[in-house]
Amino acid sequence: MTKLIYTGTSRRSHTLETCARRKIPPEKDNHKREAFSEKGARDNQVQAKEDKTGEQWQQVVSKKGKDKLPVNGAGKLEWRAKPAPIIPAWKEGLGESSNSQEKPPVSPGTPQATNIFPHATTNTNKADHKKAGTYSISDPSILSAFTLRHLHENVVRAPILYEVPDIIDNSLAIVPFEGFPLPEDDVPDVGFFKEPEDIDDQLKQLDALLSREDFPPLKDSISQSPKDFSSRTKAVIEDEQILSCCFNHLGSSSSLWISSVYGRHTRADRVGLWNSMRILHPIQGPWIIGGDFNTVASISEHKGAVCPDLGCMDDFNKAIADCDLISPSFFGSQFTWFGNRGRGRVCRRLDRILINEVCLDLFHTIEVKHLGRGNSDHRPLFLNCLLSSRSSPKPFKFLNVWSSHPTYRNLLISSWDKTYHGGGMRGLVCKLSNFKATLLTWNKETFGNLFQDVKDAEKRVEQAEEKLEQEDSQINLLEFKLATALLQQALKKEESFWAQKANIRWISQGDAFTAFFHSFVKGRRHRLCISSLKDDNGKLHNTLEGISKVAVDHYSRVFSTVHEGDMGQILDHIPNCVSPQDNSLLRSIPDEEKIRRTIWSLNANSTAGPDGFNGFFFRDSWDIIKIDVCRAVQEFFVGIPMPKAFGSTLITLIPKQEGSITLDQFRPISLSTFFSKIISRLLSERLKTIIPKLISQEQAAFQVGKNITEHVLMVKEMVHILSAKGRGGNCIIKQDLSKAFDKLSWTYLDAVLAKFGFSPPVVHLLMGNLRETHFSVLVNGQPQGFFPMKCGVKQGDPLSPLLFIIALEGLSRFLNNQFSLGYISQFSAGRNSTPCHLLYADDIILFTKADSRNLLRLRELLSLFMKASGQEINYSKSQVIVHERMKAEQQNQIRKILSIRCHTKEFTYLGSNIVKGKLRKVHCKTLVEKFEKKINAWYSKKLNQMGRLILIKHVLSSIPLHLMAAQRIPKSILKSLNRLMANYFWGINEEGPKYHWRKWEKLCFPFEEGGLGFRNLLNSQDAAYTDLWWKVVTGNSIWGKFMRSKYFRDGLFSPKIYDSYTWKAICKISPLVLPHCSFHGEDVAWLSGTYSFKTAYSLTFEHKPKMFTSVCIWDKRQMGKISIFLWRFLNKLLPFPQNLQKMGIMINTPCPFCDELDVDEQHIFVGCSMVSHIWQTYSLVVNAPSAGGDLTAQQIILNWWFSSNKGSIKGNLRFILPGLLCWSSVHGLAVAVTSLLRRNSWRASVDAFAGVLSTIAGPRVPP
Repeated sequence: MTKLIYTGTSRRSHTLETCARRKIPPEKDNHKREAFSEKGARDNQVQAKEDKTGEQWQQVVSKKGKDKLPVNGAGKLEWRAKPAPIIPAWKEGLGESSNSQEKPPVSPGTPQATNIFPHATTNTNKADHKKAGTYSISDPSILSAFTLRHLHENVVRAPILYEVPDIIDNSLAIVPFEGFPLPEDDVPDVGFFKEPEDIDDQLKQLDALLSREDFPPLKDSISQSPKDFSSRTKAVIEDEQILSCCFNHLGSSSSLWISSVYGRHTRADRVGLWNSMRILHPIQGPWIIGGDFNTVASISEHKGAVCPDLGCMDDFNKAIADCDLISPSFFGSQFTWFGNRGRGRVCRRLDRILINEVCLDLFHTIEVKHLGRGNSDHRPLFLNCLLSSRSSPKPFKFLNVWSSHPTYRNLLISSWDKTYHGGGMRGLVCKLSNFKATLLTWNKETFGNLFQDVKDAEKRVEQAEEKLEQEDSQINLLEFKLATALLQQALKKEESFWAQKANIRWISQGDAFTAFFHSFVKGRRHRLCISSLKDDNGKLHNTLEGISKVAVDHYSRVFSTVHEGDMGQILDHIPNCVSPQDNSLLRSIPDEEKIRRTIWSLNANSTAGPDGFNGFFFRDSWDIIKIDVCRAVQEFFVGIPMPKAFGSTLITLIPKQEGSITLDQFRPISLSTFFSKIISRLLSERLKTIIPKLISQEQAAFQVGKNITEHVLMVKEMVHILSAKGRGGNCIIKQDLSKAFDKLSWTYLDAVLAKFGFSPPVVHLLMGNLRETHFSVLVNGQPQGFFPMKCGVKQGDPLSPLLFIIALEGLSRFLNNQFSLGYISQFSAGRNSTPCHLLYADDIILFTKADSRNLLRLRELLSLFMKASGQEINYSKSQVIVHERMKAEQQNQIRKILSIRCHTKEFTYLGSNIVKGKLRKVHCKTLVEKFEKKINAWYSKKLNQMGRLILIKHVLSSIPLHLMAAQRIPKSILKSLNRLMANYFWGINEEGPKYHWRKWEKLCFPFEEGGLGFRNLLNSQDAAYTDLWWKVVTGNSIWGKFMRSKYFRDGLFSPKIYDSYTWKAICKISPLVLPHCSFHGEDVAWLSGTYSFKTAYSLTFEHKPKMFTSVCIWDKRQMGKISIFLWRFLNKLLPFPQNLQKMGIMINTPCPFCDELDVDEQHIFVGCSMVSHIWQTYSLVVNAPSAGGDLTAQQIILNWWFSSNKGSIKGNLRFILPGLLCWSSVHGLAVAVTSLLRRNSWRASVDAFAGVLSTIAGPRVPP
């Protein structure tokens, strides 16, 4: 375990005296140095000015000091003079020596002190520590072993002076004070302290570097005696704003780099810091960098009137991205610095700790704590790292890569054919359990370690290459082919393993993204790791046992609560809607085909439940296991209870925010068995056909045809008329239900289902999956506890959302009834009819009058529902929105009645900023930060250009869609997001964005029109409002009806000055849409067929003719990186001399095969005699058109494509080989055979080239 602390102290409040070195002049050897005390601090500073005129020595570590002071035989210490006006003076008051052991020679007048370190001589008793003492160190190597633990244990309040022997002719002072905020239970191994009181405005670097002598080897988790370990400083790199130390360990080659940062105050001065970080970036091994960077990374890290400089944030984020650094999760206050600047109090996160990716491999837990700042204006940062170790076995998880082994299917058949007593569900449990045990043995004995297989295959390829270079024989060539094929096979297995672990749907196509998958998994594993957890009493637990007990106790209590409230008034308003035919449909026994379609509709790679079998296993093995699976499913629909093995469920805890430390800050997601998911999906698909009968229009969650956007738009319209005149004024009450899914009463849910008309057998089916559920909590990958579920629904289960909205329908109908009877007053909106409430999952929003009597009645109704259903209001997330002209007295009255705070400005609803009028830039800061976070994520840099293309299309372009669907985002924001995507696609280096070979607008055309299929966000915004136009004209949602009744009564799109901003934007887009529609009375038709968002987007730009080459480039048979290469080649976007000349760059490119100078792309692709020979050879093999003559590379490619067909292997090869051959001419594949080509071994070169191509193209060729 490694512990590290970074802290800074205020100039106005001293918490820890700086570790300072000063040289003692020979003429002042007899100078009286007095012990520094708290009472005489100011007197000492004055005395220091008199005695030491303008000279101070600062402790640094550098190469120069190696000649003077070896630290544990490796690190060196040096003292460098820097002018400063103040130095501490040390008062006399040290006791006589009482130690009889021989003392080392010291300078005249140097006092002696008690020994609290090994090999140290002392002259005072330990009892005198409460006063003052000075300690002389006889062994200079002990300097590297000074620990804060020693100080913490032996020095309570008194300042201490450690004296180094005269052989160094220097002294070291460490003065801890009572106010230093050391953690109670944790003492750091290494400490960096900055900005002491006695140093003037000069910014200081490292003040104290303290390391423990029992610091363990970084990669050795074996418990040993502390005396067996000795850390040492191996190297030091010093700069003006950053000091880096490399620690290695005796008996171990492992090392750890730790850097301390003290950033300067201006943006220009910090440029040197960012450049220094980039210089340190190539460090091999784990790297921890932390300190005061004097800037924030995002707007959310600032609070106060004075906004931070956006340019400073960009510089900082760019340096973090260039250095591939990661910000680990922190605990404690979000802000680390507090001060008064200009217009008021300012809080910022100026101090932080960053790590590189290697730390994620080395340390199992990385925890940053923001400690209490005491009297300082900075919070100390405490980093705690635990070495990776697993004391308990991993839970079983089926690996998809197992199915690729040639003996797997025989293993499955032999195991599955065994007969077990009983059939149906219990028989399936037994067969899966037996196969699991068989798999584990087979994996260990036969399949082996796939990572070791990759290493062995790489070594075999190297050996085969060496033999082939020594002797160009047919046997060696065959061995090289075989070794290459085995390597590709091993790499494919490794990629499959990490792809399953990452479980990223959007990257289902493309090239091998093993590095990306691996990095993504490491990052997610680190984010989900729980290192500390508080119980209900506020006590912090850091051990696995303590964390597990807190989690199990909490959720066993939550899911065991039984509610028995009065439900009469709620149920009275629920009608009987379910017919006997509906009940028959729900109870019907599914056939084999229906079960098969259900299995294929589920995500095959979703996280498995406790049994470890995922959807891929059921799909891949369907022909063998289908009879048993179908019997088990059908048995459940007969009414037989589900076995406990299938009802077992894991609860995985997903943090809602950074630094989650209480269970309220985690979202519990249920990981059910795949069999349980099959049952839930079958029931949910049937229930969806009945849901429209049950759910009112005020609910929009989890229903086909309804979406979140229209709820947001409806709330915007209500905010627009919030100021309408009426008695008491209007108010919007936004309430959030606390743990709504977990606390839902089963008694209430049963009653609601029965009231709607579901028959008892159907209710038994719908509730059967819940009633047989038993939970275990997944803590850092290990299941803990086992307890039954007695209330709530499972988050992550297909059926649970539908059951939840059915339960909330009781509240919706109850409120509608009370508003219609006039018991609750309606929202004042003139002649327009408005809804009284909206429900979206656990978000409730109410529109009503703000008078006290009305609110008291509303509180009474909500209380009835909460008692009946077991729900509770989360008052901290709830709020009341009123008009800014409402008097403060009335707002206070509202707060007293509802116990909810009032707001008069913008607020957030369902992830969107609700403002009256136009959306401003300041409202989009979260959107921009989320965008940049995705781009700057370290794992995003592992993608090649094709991977970046997929990330932009499927992830980045989708981020703004939710916001722009209901709001018009400022054009400047959309342009900046377009620019970020363009920079990311073409690449960014340390100097900035790379050259953009084509404008972003041209990249946004569809594939078939020569573009890359990106979406221009400016066009997406117009398409979003086209979509709103269509919903106003044709939609039957609550928002569409409201808009038609208020604005579209005369059938004209004519905005008025007092209309809402949404309606004005719809009217503005109307001229673009009207030519593509036809009106027949009240009916509207889309002229080109069926309307969709895709058709709306196609209206926003002028199209180009479709291109045959584009269809071939992006054919699924092509590899991703080959497609992007061909697109660039055929559009002349590769950095060849003739293309670079257009940019004013003159360069000569030698041929990689024949070394001919000043060649063009035609020579490299087809003109070179060696490459031409390969083309001719392959044209004979696959019966392709001749590649000779004066044909260009483009013409040859087109000829091969025209002659291809999908009906034969050779036809498919004629389609994919041109791209592979061109790509290999300029990339690494050709390098593998270059030596053979230059020896004119034509047959061997073609065979070797074929071996490389077959390993890549083979899986792409249909049989």
